Parts: sequence; structure tokens; C-alpha cells
Amino acid sequence: MKPLIAVCSQDADFYLLLGHILEVDGFASMLAPCVDDVLAVVSDRPVEAVLLDCRPDNKVAAQSARLKQDALLGALPCVALVHPGAEAQHIQLLQSGIDECFVRPFAPAKLLHYLRSRLAIGQAPGPATRGGRPLVYADVEMRVDSSRLVRWQGDRAWADRIQVAAPHAGEPREGTQP
Repeated sequence: MKPLIAVCSQDADFYLLLGHILEVDGFASMLAPCVDDVLAVVSDRPVEAVLLDCRPDNKVAAQSARLKQDALLGALPCVALVHPGAEAQHIQLLQSGIDECFVRPFAPAKLLHYLRSRLAIGQAPGPATRGGRPLVYADVEMRVDSSRLVRWQGDRAWADRIQVAAPHAGEPREGTQP
């Protein structure tokens, strides 16, 4: 299954061109004309990232904070594609916690590289996830290759990063003498 990228844009031409670029590189895309549509669709479909079409005449940058505050969307990569003349929106985007900004024109390869690296696509899986299979234990299903908790007790859940606490070299472990 191709990773699904939600494109928040009201420009059909821009969406069709960007959608084609994403499809050719192995992604699936879907149009979400406004931030409310992005918020609604993420609970129904397994969206992997969100691309925001920020233009001088739209309010996407001002509403981007809502995306990063959402429980499901907050952990997803959120990328702003800033059009010429909309550079003043950078402050709003930075304050909202947006993950990356690309100012147009930009090379599509840079966006694709960012998405592939952020979503861990094309990286060799470790022995536990060979073939892209998730790790499953009881009610927890985890995709280790992308550090995301996929299912817990049958419901979708997200984890931004999974960290393993290990004792530092030279530190005694609990219950042992130094």
C-alpha cells in the first residue's frame, strides 16, 4: 500500500501536478481543500503526511496550528509549500510547529527526499520488520521502521518517537552493586 499524503490546496492545477509527482515516486495523494477537511479525513484514512499549499490569498498558515495540536495529526510530518508573495506567513508557520517549509519554486526531488526520509521509505528494514511486517504483541501493533504505533486494542494510535532507556556504560543497574 502506498503511503497516503494529504494535500491541502484549493488550486486544482497545483494539486494535479503535485499529485502526479507524488504518484510517480510511489506515494498516493488525496485532496483536502481546507484544514477542516484534513482534520476530518485523518480519522478515516491512514494519512502519513500533510502538505499545505500556502498562498498570499488563503488562510492555511493561520490555521496550521490546529493541525499540529490535533491528537492524530500532531505526530505526522506537516510540510508548508510557500508560494511567492506569501513569505510573510513564515512566522505563523514556525509558531504553529510546522515540520518543514519549502519556498516555491523548489526542486520536487527535495520534497520527495524529505518525505522518503521522514517516513523511513526505502530504508532497509531490520530483522524484526523484514518485508515491512509490523511487530505484534498482545493488543499492540507497531511499525518499527517508521517509529509509529499503528494499532492498540484495535484503535489507531500514534507515537512521534519511540525511545528506549538503557543504562549508560559504567552506571550500575538497579539491584546490582557498583
